[in-house]
Amino acid sequence: MDTIKSKARRQPPYKSIWFWVLPFFTLIVVLTLVSMAQNVSGFSEGLKHTLETYRIPLASVVFCVTTLIQWLIAHNSNKPSELEEQQVINRHLRDEYDVSERLLIKQFGKLSSDRAFTFISTDDLPAIHSKVYAEDRLIKRGKLSVCDEAIRAIDYYFRNTERLLEEALNLLQNEEAKETPNRHIKESLIIQLIQYLNQCALTLHYEIGMRVINLDSSDINTYRDAFFETLHLTNFLGGELSPIVNQVVETPSTEKSNSQEDILNMFVAAHEIAESLVTSSEGATFGGLYRSIQLRSIIKQAQGSPLYLLACQVIQDIVLEPLLGESDKIGAVEVDDNYPKYDIYNQAGEKKLTLGYKEVDENTLTLILSGEGENIKTTVRFVDSEKKRFEVDRDMGGRFTLECKKAINRHLVIE
Repeated sequence: MDTIKSKARRQPPYKSIWFWVLPFFTLIVVLTLVSMAQNVSGFSEGLKHTLETYRIPLASVVFCVTTLIQWLIAHNSNKPSELEEQQVINRHLRDEYDVSERLLIKQFGKLSSDRAFTFISTDDLPAIHSKVYAEDRLIKRGKLSVCDEAIRAIDYYFRNTERLLEEALNLLQNEEAKETPNRHIKESLIIQLIQYLNQCALTLHYEIGMRVINLDSSDINTYRDAFFETLHLTNFLGGELSPIVNQVVETPSTEKSNSQEDILNMFVAAHEIAESLVTSSEGATFGGLYRSIQLRSIIKQAQGSPLYLLACQVIQDIVLEPLLGESDKIGAVEVDDNYPKYDIYNQAGEKKLTLGYKEVDENTLTLILSGEGENIKTTVRFVDSEKKRFEVDRDMGGRFTLECKKAINRHLVIE
């Protein structure tokens, strides 16, 4: 800032020819007076000799004193006003900002074009540069540097993306290790992972100015590209962002930390799992996975018997909806079976109760909540020959739902 302020000052006084007029004029006057004094008869010979002997030193002293006085006068009058100084500072900051923006567009824009970046395009760079360096507060901040909001957003993005990948893959691998892995759990985990990765990317949109990723058409590879393209950009910007880049790039691969290659491998592994689950032609996108689940459910219901459709209606509308709506500390995951079946987990995913059916006859089912020593039952049956009217015990499942709530509170919702 001192360097910038120094540029606001006018031309130094010694660079002006008018600055030296008075000192040299004084020097000439002194030398002339000393010479004239030699011809004055009233002066003693001693005084004349002294003046002649010290003519040069005397003239030099007078010259220096005059120059000093002239300097002080010029220095005080040379100070710019606060407005002039601020105008120069503002112009310097704007020039520095424009040069930085052109450099980003020219050099990083070429990199993004050469490598066919999909998340960061050249058209996005002016908006990104504006956000990163807080263009709207450039004059107020008084310096060109990465703003605190951008630093926090980028650090949050890298840390949380890595954490989400690691946690999701741990859960997916645990499910894969089971004797009978639940496809529905894996689908749910992948869908949630894509949702959370999209939310992380939204942070970059709001704080850095990057484009919004369409959730429906995005897959794991979309967020892989976003992660590493953002890493390239952060590395290019450098400065205050260098420690964040080093944290990602230089971290070794250990049991407690992930290297850059580990993160890439996690993206690859998650995408492979997503591809193994999708059955639609849309690919392993969020929308493709979601519609694969819907299509499978539609097919099952279309091929299902009236009793199967009744089972779906009762378990979802009469039992699960009030159970899940009462507490956010439990979750239900479908399990493949002849009739609708759900595992109800606690928040940590460690304990579970199972809600499922047992067929009695072509008109009757027994709905059972089991697990953790529980065995709560209710009867679901058609009460007419057309199979349109039904009952869940005599109270439309009121007692059964209440007993289920008590069991959930005993085993899954522990304060």
